[in-house]
Amino acid sequence: MKDNNQYVTAFNNELKRLLPSATDLHNADGGLLHEMIEAQQRLEQIIELLPDAMLVINLRGEVVFWNKAMEEMTNVPKSQMIGMGNYEYAIPFYGERRPILINIALNEEKEQELMGKYDFSGREEGTLSGEVYVPKTYGGRGAYLWGYASKLYDREGNLYGAVQSIRDISDRKAAEEGLQLAEERFSKAFRSSPTPLVISTMKDGVFLDVNDAFLKSTGYQRDEVMEKSVREIRVWPSLEIRERLVQDLRAGKAIKDVVGPILTKEGQERLVQMSMEWIEINEEDCLVILFLDITERMQMEKDIARLDRLNLIGQMAASIGHEIRNPMTAVLGFIQLLAEQDCYAKDQAFFDVMIEELNRANGIISEYLSMASNKIVHLRPQYLDEVVKAIAPIIEANAVYKGINMMLELGKPPMPLIDDKEIRQLILNLSNNGIEAMAEGDTLTIGTCQIGSEIVLYVRDQGSGLDPAIIEKLGTPFLTTKDRGTGLGLAVCYSIAARHSARIDFVTGASGTTFMVYFPMVDD
Repeated sequence: MKDNNQYVTAFNNELKRLLPSATDLHNADGGLLHEMIEAQQRLEQIIELLPDAMLVINLRGEVVFWNKAMEEMTNVPKSQMIGMGNYEYAIPFYGERRPILINIALNEEKEQELMGKYDFSGREEGTLSGEVYVPKTYGGRGAYLWGYASKLYDREGNLYGAVQSIRDISDRKAAEEGLQLAEERFSKAFRSSPTPLVISTMKDGVFLDVNDAFLKSTGYQRDEVMEKSVREIRVWPSLEIRERLVQDLRAGKAIKDVVGPILTKEGQERLVQMSMEWIEINEEDCLVILFLDITERMQMEKDIARLDRLNLIGQMAASIGHEIRNPMTAVLGFIQLLAEQDCYAKDQAFFDVMIEELNRANGIISEYLSMASNKIVHLRPQYLDEVVKAIAPIIEANAVYKGINMMLELGKPPMPLIDDKEIRQLILNLSNNGIEAMAEGDTLTIGTCQIGSEIVLYVRDQGSGLDPAIIEKLGTPFLTTKDRGTGLGLAVCYSIAARHSARIDFVTGASGTTFMVYFPMVDD
């Protein structure tokens, strides 16, 4: 509103130039009086031409000037207002006699009292300003008004009145309120969105705002990230990834559903599907970044693909397993009969090898059949601790034979729905894998516990960890790192877990691997 202040200042200066001083008045002759009249007429013309409503009062508080813009604003003609005092000019604005901005300008002694009462803003460069809602203007329609008021002095510096300029700012206020409402709506939508959202500067990646979903996903607190840059808050595993996306955005490429990693506060890498938009805030290039955490979804898709492969193999097993086993049984029987004949005594070693290999093939077929998705399971509530204790002697015997220690960590969790025979097979397979992964003197740990609403069975070894090259393929049939392994042991475990509505997860590293089987809690 600087232009209002300029009007008042220019008007004040023109008055000083045109109006006579007290000395001039005292010595006035006919010619000077004529000049005074002409000066007053020129002043009235100036006021009439100003686009803002203008009011001038003398030291007695009487209206001296009341321009056309003021008439339009108040619906009061100049002829009715000129010469009126006793706050008459306040009635068209407030419906009552009361001080307004121009009176405060004339009464500095009461300025603080009046400003506190009428909420005027204060002084700036000798001019008093204020913004207020006035209900009676424009025939009772009301309006938001912005005013400037200043004292008036003649050429000798004598105070003779005050001037006030008034502008209708209702449209601006409506626009500001509309903008504020839009910002509030955007802010609410932004903050409450279930999708993580970030607003940051494009150049340095300074976080201007983040929503609650982002904080929940990354583990940060709001005050930890606000006004910090991506160099201080390590959300991007590599800043080169961000820079490449920004360059693509500047080149006019759409950044939509780009899959990539981000880091949580703890340094955990999460896979996200990201979109990025270029916006301008306060004449600065900024980014709005939206991302969806798809880590669990991608893992679920991998699990589903693994189960699909297992189901396919299970269907094949159910179809051909028995057909293969029957002729093998016949062959095995005839070999055993031949081996008992004296004429083949010198070939006994060959018979032993054939029988051993046939038994091994039969074992593979048995494991193969155990992956059948339509295999009948008998689920009933049972304590995992009891199943572990029942199979522990067999596992311990194998461990002792290979110089491995065994330890149980049984946490007495609630009973899940399980088929104890299948769970024994699962524990045995995981334990044998752990034993074979360790060196003499290491310890195998089998434990149970409850985590949230899930019951957990875990097997931990102290081996060298899983080969990163096979981690993505774990559970795939016939995948093995053993010289004589079938690659079906872990695949069978995944099949058993699927039939129990359970899930398998693992943690691996240089100090060993832990496989966890999560069983759902039995509803009461």
